[in-house]
Amino acid sequence: MSENKSSKAPGWEEIQGGASTEEPEILSPEKVADDRVELEEKLREAEKAVDAMRQEALRVKADFLNYRARVERESARMKVLAAEGAVLSLLPVLDNLDRAIGSAESQQGQPLLEGVRLVRSQFFGALQAMGLEEIQAEGCPFNPETHEAVLVSPVENPSEDGKILEVLQKGYRLGDKIVRPVKVRVGRYDG
Repeated sequence: MSENKSSKAPGWEEIQGGASTEEPEILSPEKVADDRVELEEKLREAEKAVDAMRQEALRVKADFLNYRARVERESARMKVLAAEGAVLSLLPVLDNLDRAIGSAESQQGQPLLEGVRLVRSQFFGALQAMGLEEIQAEGCPFNPETHEAVLVSPVENPSEDGKILEVLQKGYRLGDKIVRPVKVRVGRYDG
């Protein structure tokens, strides 16, 4: 019968918490304090790691925003350069239309003149849609940034000194860039 006593029922050891007869460990205040210090240190390290990752994420985000802005600026610059090439190749056509208008005005070719004016207006409108602007010059003071002095003529009036007397070839601006300066005749007072 003693055999029956040791094996009361199958699974009894599992119910009692295992085959071990050891008592549960009683934690001493020193052990709890040591464990607490160790856990607090691990928490500080984890917080430092999280902060470092957060800082890195902010740097990556800032780098990306700077990259996107740089790409957008570069894209805008490339568009202006592409438009500049197109405009430069079309400016001689615009000049020839202006010459044809001038010639037709002196030869009484009114229907031809109106047709050429219409074509010139339409053509210039297309160039303006690309961002082209005509630089105003007639009667303005000479500005070497936007004007190119081709001729200098003496003037009798001191108020005309340094002023543009005649536009010899129109100049154009594309955005902030001078595509072609205005070729002008400038007055000089020698009085």
